[in-house]
Amino acid sequence: YQSAVYRELLETELQKEPDWVIFGQYGVAAGERVRGRARSLLLPVDSYRLYYERLARRTRSWRTKASAKYLAWSFARSEVRWREVFDWIAPVAEPDAASLAQGKRGKARIAVLPVAEEGGRFRWRTGRRVAVLGAFQLKTAEEGALELMEFWSQAGIEAELVVWGRRASRRLQEAVAKAGGRYINWVPDYRAFLDSMDLVIYPQRSAAGIQTKVQQSMAQGIPVVAHPEVLEGLGAHHGEDAFAAVTAPGFLETARRLLADPERRNAIGQAASAGIAERYGKERIAHAIEAVLATGVNR
Repeated sequence: YQSAVYRELLETELQKEPDWVIFGQYGVAAGERVRGRARSLLLPVDSYRLYYERLARRTRSWRTKASAKYLAWSFARSEVRWREVFDWIAPVAEPDAASLAQGKRGKARIAVLPVAEEGGRFRWRTGRRVAVLGAFQLKTAEEGALELMEFWSQAGIEAELVVWGRRASRRLQEAVAKAGGRYINWVPDYRAFLDSMDLVIYPQRSAAGIQTKVQQSMAQGIPVVAHPEVLEGLGAHHGEDAFAAVTAPGFLETARRLLADPERRNAIGQAASAGIAERYGKERIAHAIEAVLATGVNR
Protein backbone atom coordinates (compact mmCIF):
# COMPACT_ATOMS: atom_id res chain seq x y z
CA TYR A 1 0.00 0.00 0.00
CA GLN A 2 2.96 2.33 -0.33
CA SER A 3 2.47 3.09 -4.03
CA ALA A 4 -0.16 5.39 -5.50
CA VAL A 5 -1.74 2.47 -7.38
CA TYR A 6 -2.35 0.47 -4.22
CA ARG A 7 -3.53 3.50 -2.27
CA GLU A 8 -6.10 4.16 -4.98
CA LEU A 9 -7.14 0.48 -4.90
CA LEU A 10 -7.55 0.67 -1.13
CA GLU A 11 -9.68 3.81 -1.38
CA THR A 12 -11.85 2.17 -4.03
CA GLU A 13 -12.44 -0.89 -1.89
CA LEU A 14 -13.24 1.25 1.15
CA GLN A 15 -16.08 2.88 -0.78
CA LYS A 16 -17.81 -0.51 -0.64
CA GLU A 17 -17.91 -0.21 3.18
CA PRO A 18 -16.31 -3.57 3.97
CA ASP A 19 -16.68 -5.09 7.42
CA TRP A 20 -12.97 -5.93 7.49
CA VAL A 21 -9.68 -4.95 5.90
CA ILE A 22 -6.88 -7.48 6.45
CA PHE A 23 -3.24 -6.41 6.11
CA GLY A 24 -0.14 -8.53 5.67
CA GLN A 25 3.06 -7.53 7.46
CA TYR A 26 3.45 -3.95 8.61
CA GLY A 27 0.85 -1.95 6.69
CA VAL A 28 0.71 0.82 9.31
CA ALA A 29 0.52 3.67 6.81
CA ALA A 30 -2.31 1.96 4.96
CA GLY A 31 -3.93 1.05 8.27
CA GLU A 32 -4.07 4.70 9.21
CA ARG A 33 -6.12 5.35 6.08
CA VAL A 34 -8.61 2.69 7.15
CA ARG A 35 -8.91 3.84 10.77
CA GLY A 36 -12.53 4.51 11.70
CA ARG A 37 -13.86 3.27 8.35
CA ALA A 38 -13.59 -0.50 8.77
CA ARG A 39 -12.33 -3.04 11.23
CA SER A 40 -8.72 -4.03 10.52
CA LEU A 41 -6.52 -7.03 11.20
CA LEU A 42 -2.71 -6.95 10.93
CA LEU A 43 -1.01 -10.32 10.38
CA PRO A 44 1.47 -11.83 10.89
CA VAL A 45 3.67 -9.82 13.26
CA ASP A 46 6.89 -10.72 15.06
CA SER A 47 7.74 -8.86 18.23
CA TYR A 48 11.11 -7.51 17.21
CA ARG A 49 11.28 -5.70 20.54
CA LEU A 50 11.35 -9.13 22.19
CA TYR A 51 14.01 -10.32 19.73
CA TYR A 52 16.35 -7.38 20.39
CA GLU A 53 15.78 -7.46 24.15
CA ARG A 54 16.89 -11.09 24.13
CA LEU A 55 19.87 -10.29 21.92
CA ALA A 56 20.93 -7.47 24.25
CA ARG A 57 20.93 -9.90 27.20
CA ARG A 58 22.96 -12.57 25.41
CA THR A 59 25.57 -10.78 23.34
CA ARG A 60 29.12 -10.40 24.63
CA SER A 61 29.82 -7.37 22.46
CA TRP A 62 29.08 -3.98 24.02
CA ARG A 63 28.54 -2.51 20.55
CA THR A 64 25.93 -5.14 19.70
CA LYS A 65 24.37 -4.72 23.14
CA ALA A 66 24.02 -0.95 22.68
CA SER A 67 22.63 -1.37 19.16
CA ALA A 68 20.17 -4.07 20.30
CA LYS A 69 18.91 -1.89 23.17
CA TYR A 70 18.34 1.01 20.79
CA LEU A 71 16.49 -1.21 18.31
CA ALA A 72 14.38 -2.72 21.10
CA TRP A 73 13.37 0.80 22.13
CA SER A 74 12.66 1.73 18.49
CA PHE A 75 10.45 -1.31 17.86
CA ALA A 76 8.64 -0.71 21.16
CA ARG A 77 7.61 2.66 19.74
CA SER A 78 6.46 0.98 16.51
CA GLU A 79 4.36 -1.51 18.47
CA VAL A 80 2.57 1.38 20.15
CA ARG A 81 1.69 2.74 16.69
CA TRP A 82 0.29 -0.64 15.60
CA ARG A 83 -1.92 -0.77 18.67
CA GLU A 84 -3.27 2.68 17.94
CA VAL A 85 -4.06 1.93 14.30
CA PHE A 86 -5.44 -1.61 14.15
CA ASP A 87 -8.38 -3.32 15.84
CA TRP A 88 -6.63 -6.70 15.93
CA ILE A 89 -2.97 -7.68 15.73
CA ALA A 90 -2.02 -11.31 15.07
CA PRO A 91 1.46 -12.30 16.30
CA VAL A 92 2.88 -15.50 14.87
CA ALA A 93 3.74 -17.14 18.20
CA GLU A 94 2.74 -17.19 21.86
CA PRO A 95 5.88 -15.39 23.13
CA ASP A 96 5.27 -12.58 20.65
CA ALA A 97 1.63 -12.32 21.74
CA ALA A 98 2.70 -11.97 25.36
CA SER A 99 5.30 -9.37 24.41
CA LEU A 100 2.93 -7.30 22.26
CA ALA A 101 0.16 -7.52 24.84
CA GLN A 102 2.35 -5.60 27.29
CA GLY A 103 1.61 -2.37 25.40
CA LYS A 104 -0.77 -0.15 27.37
CA ARG A 105 -1.80 2.30 24.67
CA GLY A 106 -4.15 1.73 21.77
CA LYS A 107 -7.28 -0.27 21.11
CA ALA A 108 -5.81 -3.30 19.34
CA ARG A 109 -6.57 -6.76 20.67
CA ILE A 110 -4.09 -9.61 20.29
CA ALA A 111 -4.93 -12.88 18.53
CA VAL A 112 -2.41 -15.65 17.88
CA LEU A 113 -2.80 -16.77 14.26
CA PRO A 114 0.48 -18.56 13.50
CA VAL A 115 1.76 -19.11 9.98
CA ALA A 116 0.59 -22.44 8.54
CA GLU A 117 2.97 -24.88 6.89
CA GLU A 118 1.97 -28.07 5.12
CA GLY A 119 3.52 -31.31 6.31
CA GLY A 120 5.83 -33.04 3.85
CA ARG A 121 6.78 -36.59 3.02
CA PHE A 122 8.33 -38.74 5.69
CA ARG A 123 11.12 -41.21 4.92
CA TRP A 124 13.66 -43.27 6.81
CA ARG A 125 16.79 -41.13 6.88
CA THR A 126 20.32 -42.38 6.54
CA GLY A 127 22.22 -40.07 8.87
CA ARG A 128 24.62 -38.75 6.25
CA ARG A 129 23.58 -35.10 5.67
CA VAL A 130 23.30 -32.27 8.18
CA ALA A 131 21.95 -28.81 7.31
CA VAL A 132 22.79 -25.70 9.31
CA LEU A 133 20.14 -23.10 8.53
CA GLY A 134 19.87 -19.40 9.33
CA ALA A 135 19.24 -15.86 8.16
CA PHE A 136 22.91 -15.02 8.44
CA GLN A 137 22.49 -11.28 7.98
CA LEU A 138 21.37 -11.36 11.64
CA LYS A 139 24.31 -11.19 14.04
CA THR A 140 22.83 -13.73 16.41
CA ALA A 141 22.48 -16.24 13.53
CA GLU A 142 25.96 -15.63 12.15
CA GLU A 143 27.62 -15.84 15.57
CA GLY A 144 25.90 -19.14 16.33
CA ALA A 145 26.95 -20.60 12.98
CA LEU A 146 30.55 -19.40 13.37
CA GLU A 147 30.81 -21.08 16.75
CA LEU A 148 29.44 -24.33 15.27
CA MET A 149 32.06 -24.26 12.52
CA GLU A 150 34.79 -23.77 15.12
CA PHE A 151 33.81 -26.96 16.96
CA TRP A 152 32.61 -29.09 14.00
CA SER A 153 35.88 -30.94 13.33
CA GLN A 154 36.21 -31.84 17.02
CA ALA A 155 32.68 -33.26 17.31
CA GLY A 156 33.31 -36.50 15.46
CA ILE A 157 30.22 -36.16 13.25
CA GLU A 158 30.49 -38.39 10.18
CA ALA A 159 28.11 -36.57 7.87
CA GLU A 160 28.11 -34.10 5.02
CA LEU A 161 27.80 -30.52 6.30
CA VAL A 162 25.63 -28.10 4.30
CA VAL A 163 25.11 -24.50 5.43
CA TRP A 164 22.15 -22.73 3.82
CA GLY A 165 20.83 -19.22 4.30
CA ARG A 166 20.94 -15.70 2.96
CA ARG A 167 23.80 -13.24 3.16
CA ALA A 168 26.51 -15.27 4.81
CA SER A 169 29.56 -13.08 5.30
CA ARG A 170 32.92 -13.94 3.75
CA ARG A 171 34.07 -14.81 7.27
CA LEU A 172 31.31 -17.37 7.69
CA GLN A 173 31.80 -18.84 4.22
CA GLU A 174 35.50 -19.30 4.91
CA ALA A 175 34.71 -20.94 8.27
CA VAL A 176 32.31 -23.37 6.55
CA ALA A 177 34.98 -24.33 3.99
CA LYS A 178 37.57 -24.79 6.75
CA ALA A 179 35.18 -27.12 8.58
CA GLY A 180 34.86 -29.20 5.41
CA GLY A 181 31.32 -28.08 4.66
CA ARG A 182 29.54 -26.46 1.74
CA TYR A 183 27.74 -23.09 1.79
CA ILE A 184 24.61 -22.65 -0.37
CA ASN A 185 22.63 -19.41 -0.58
CA TRP A 186 19.91 -20.58 -2.98
CA VAL A 187 18.27 -23.83 -4.08
CA PRO A 188 15.79 -24.32 -6.95
CA ASP A 189 13.55 -26.69 -4.96
CA TYR A 190 13.50 -25.86 -1.25
CA ARG A 191 11.27 -28.75 -0.22
CA ALA A 192 13.44 -31.28 -2.07
CA PHE A 193 16.53 -29.71 -0.48
CA LEU A 194 15.07 -30.11 3.01
CA ASP A 195 13.89 -33.62 2.26
CA SER A 196 17.47 -34.64 1.42
CA MET A 197 18.63 -33.74 4.94
CA ASP A 198 18.79 -36.12 7.89
CA LEU A 199 19.12 -33.47 10.58
CA VAL A 200 18.74 -29.69 10.81
CA ILE A 201 20.73 -27.52 13.19
CA TYR A 202 19.45 -23.98 13.74
CA PRO A 203 22.08 -22.22 15.85
CA GLN A 204 20.46 -18.77 16.11
CA ARG A 205 21.02 -17.63 19.68
CA SER A 206 18.03 -15.38 20.17
CA ALA A 207 14.57 -15.45 18.64
CA ALA A 208 11.14 -13.90 18.37
CA GLY A 209 8.24 -15.09 16.30
CA ILE A 210 8.08 -18.35 14.45
CA GLN A 211 11.37 -19.22 12.80
CA THR A 212 9.95 -20.51 9.53
CA LYS A 213 13.07 -22.46 8.54
CA VAL A 214 12.61 -24.55 11.67
CA GLN A 215 8.86 -24.86 11.16
CA GLN A 216 9.32 -26.00 7.58
CA SER A 217 11.98 -28.54 8.54
CA MET A 218 9.78 -29.99 11.26
CA ALA A 219 6.83 -30.13 8.86
CA GLN A 220 9.02 -32.23 6.56
CA GLY A 221 9.65 -34.69 9.38
CA ILE A 222 13.27 -33.68 9.89
CA PRO A 223 14.54 -33.65 13.49
CA VAL A 224 15.75 -30.20 14.53
CA VAL A 225 18.24 -29.01 17.13
CA ALA A 226 17.62 -25.37 18.08
CA HIS A 227 17.82 -22.85 20.89
CA PRO A 228 15.06 -23.15 23.55
CA GLU A 229 13.65 -19.74 22.55
CA VAL A 230 13.18 -20.96 18.98
CA LEU A 231 11.28 -24.05 20.15
CA GLU A 232 9.23 -21.89 22.51
CA GLY A 233 7.88 -19.85 19.61
CA LEU A 234 6.77 -23.02 17.81
CA GLY A 235 5.24 -24.71 20.84
CA ALA A 236 7.76 -27.54 20.45
CA HIS A 237 9.32 -29.38 23.39
CA HIS A 238 12.79 -30.76 23.96
CA GLY A 239 12.91 -34.54 23.61
CA GLU A 240 9.36 -34.77 22.26
CA ASP A 241 9.35 -33.25 18.77
CA ALA A 242 12.70 -31.41 18.69
CA PHE A 243 15.90 -30.96 20.71
CA ALA A 244 17.12 -27.86 22.53
CA ALA A 245 20.73 -26.78 22.98
CA VAL A 246 22.48 -23.57 23.98
CA THR A 247 26.22 -23.90 23.34
CA ALA A 248 27.94 -25.05 20.14
CA PRO A 249 29.35 -28.20 21.81
CA GLY A 250 25.83 -28.93 23.07
CA PHE A 251 24.35 -28.58 19.59
CA LEU A 252 27.00 -30.84 18.07
CA GLU A 253 26.90 -33.51 20.77
CA THR A 254 23.11 -33.70 20.39
CA ALA A 255 23.53 -33.97 16.62
CA ARG A 256 26.18 -36.70 16.96
CA ARG A 257 23.96 -38.80 19.24
CA LEU A 258 20.92 -38.39 16.98
CA LEU A 259 22.82 -39.35 13.85
CA ALA A 260 23.99 -42.52 15.59
CA ASP A 261 20.42 -43.44 16.60
CA PRO A 262 18.20 -43.66 13.49
CA GLU A 263 15.16 -44.96 15.40
CA ARG A 264 15.23 -42.05 17.84
CA ARG A 265 15.91 -39.58 15.06
CA ASN A 266 13.02 -40.75 12.95
CA ALA A 267 10.62 -40.98 15.89
CA ILE A 268 11.36 -37.32 16.65
CA GLY A 269 10.90 -36.46 12.97
CA GLN A 270 7.49 -38.11 12.87
CA ALA A 271 6.42 -36.33 16.06
CA ALA A 272 7.64 -33.02 14.64
CA SER A 273 5.65 -33.41 11.42
CA ALA A 274 2.51 -34.43 13.32
CA GLY A 275 2.92 -31.55 15.76
CA ILE A 276 3.25 -28.93 13.04
CA ALA A 277 0.18 -30.32 11.25
CA GLU A 278 -1.82 -30.24 14.48
CA ARG A 279 -0.79 -26.78 15.66
CA TYR A 280 -0.50 -24.94 12.35
CA GLY A 281 -2.70 -26.80 9.88
CA LYS A 282 -4.94 -24.88 7.50
CA GLU A 283 -8.17 -25.79 9.28
CA ARG A 284 -6.93 -24.55 12.64
CA ILE A 285 -5.69 -21.28 11.14
CA ALA A 286 -8.98 -20.81 9.27
CA HIS A 287 -11.01 -21.35 12.45
CA ALA A 288 -8.86 -18.87 14.35
CA ILE A 289 -9.29 -16.18 11.69
CA GLU A 290 -13.05 -16.83 11.52
CA ALA A 291 -13.27 -16.37 15.28
CA VAL A 292 -11.54 -12.99 15.05
CA LEU A 293 -13.75 -11.85 12.19
CA ALA A 294 -16.92 -12.96 13.98
CA THR A 295 -15.90 -11.02 17.09
CA GLY A 296 -15.29 -7.85 15.11
CA VAL A 297 -18.31 -7.99 12.81
CA ASN A 298 -20.80 -8.54 15.61
CA ARG A 299 -20.09 -5.21 17.18
